[in-house]
Amino acid sequence: MANCLQEWPEPVVRVQALAESGLAAIPSRYIKPPCQRPAAPLLGQEKELSESEMSIPVIDLGDLLLADDGGAATEAVAAACREWGFFQVVNHGVRPELMRAAREAWRGFFRRPLPEKQRYANSPRTYEGYGSRLGVQKGAILDWGDYYFLHLAPEAAKSSDKYWPANPGNCKEVSEEYGREVVRLCEVLMRVLSASLGLDESHFQRAFGGAECGATLRANYYPRCPQPDLTLGLSPHSDPGVLTVLLADEHVRGLQVRSPAGEWVTVQPVRDAFIVNVGDQIQILSMHSTPPYVINSVFIPRVDFEPTLGLPAFLAAIFRATRSNATTRSTTRAWAVSAIVCVVVWKRLHGVMHRQVHVTAREPATEINHHATSQQKGHAPILSNSIYKSVEHRVIVNAKEERISLALFYNPRADIPIAPAPELVTAANRPALYPPMTYDEYRLFVRTKGTNGKAQIEALKGQASPAS
Repeated sequence: MANCLQEWPEPVVRVQALAESGLAAIPSRYIKPPCQRPAAPLLGQEKELSESEMSIPVIDLGDLLLADDGGAATEAVAAACREWGFFQVVNHGVRPELMRAAREAWRGFFRRPLPEKQRYANSPRTYEGYGSRLGVQKGAILDWGDYYFLHLAPEAAKSSDKYWPANPGNCKEVSEEYGREVVRLCEVLMRVLSASLGLDESHFQRAFGGAECGATLRANYYPRCPQPDLTLGLSPHSDPGVLTVLLADEHVRGLQVRSPAGEWVTVQPVRDAFIVNVGDQIQILSMHSTPPYVINSVFIPRVDFEPTLGLPAFLAAIFRATRSNATTRSTTRAWAVSAIVCVVVWKRLHGVMHRQVHVTAREPATEINHHATSQQKGHAPILSNSIYKSVEHRVIVNAKEERISLALFYNPRADIPIAPAPELVTAANRPALYPPMTYDEYRLFVRTKGTNGKAQIEALKGQASPAS
């Protein structure tokens, strides 16, 4: 790691110690700019859940794990990744009692006396251990939360015994067992995501390092906060890795996800479920696929279009493409919706014929997307060739209750360059947007600057050389 990551720029203050000191107002170091503060209505735990707050997809993986007909789960995961970048999974194969044991072990650690916890204080060299900040920028505005960070895999990168807390006594054992089970779940989801893009099921796993993929665990502790409307437990960010699997607090909500409409949505965790989100590395690898277009999880096949094509011929071409595309799995309902949408597309395309607009599978209908988004400002375009994108999320805090969560980050092997899959890049018309970069290089941004929305991946967009 770079020499700039040697020590914290200022003395580290434990947020839990601040919260337990009885202060009535939070220090200025934790007060966010007005534009970043959570809206007051979202902080009240007594507020009834709105329909939008329950809209993060919940997916049952039971059939998929039983090697039964997992097609519905595969399509549900793919649709959730396209629309939200987040979803919850149930019947995921990890024992509920193990999940609860891991969460309670870490709750036990954070309830230990401060001097005992301080023995495991971390540094920005590796971040392993007990921490209270991300980034090494002096004078940065901080988040209202403490954490404990550890490496679980691969074997060569595992955190040594000196980083593991001695108390609770079962913390290391239960966390390592928990980590192994969640990594297995990540491997299943990697196969699902690869197949959904028309790639070999093992493609993502190979591209990210195979058996040498990394896994890290971050136990998050968000103490009570006297002014939760002024700060955040974790600032908006997207995760730099491949997948994140979150075990949320059973009783206290806090995770918020930026919806497709750009609004912050508070996630209501389902009991014994995991909350899963795709990271920046999935966005990099999947950015240039051109699968069937999708509208509300209904597959729309790709068809080259010429403006002179009549409507009957256009619909016939759609029907032929639907029947010949094995990944479409069209049903009668899907075909009906596809046909309706295609009629609308056909009419709009003919409406701009005099401007010589030609739309093909390799050249998306940007003209149509422009009209659609201008009429529905703030909503995702009706037609989109973007595939899986990492999504911003943040954590709000609570005036009455503490909150704990466990995040397992599934990451690429640290030293291999990550770039879009060659199968998903057409050199002539769809060049790679992102330059090849190792995960060690990529995560240095977060380790130096802390959480900062999607600033890093957006800054890299368009920097790939024409040959890459």
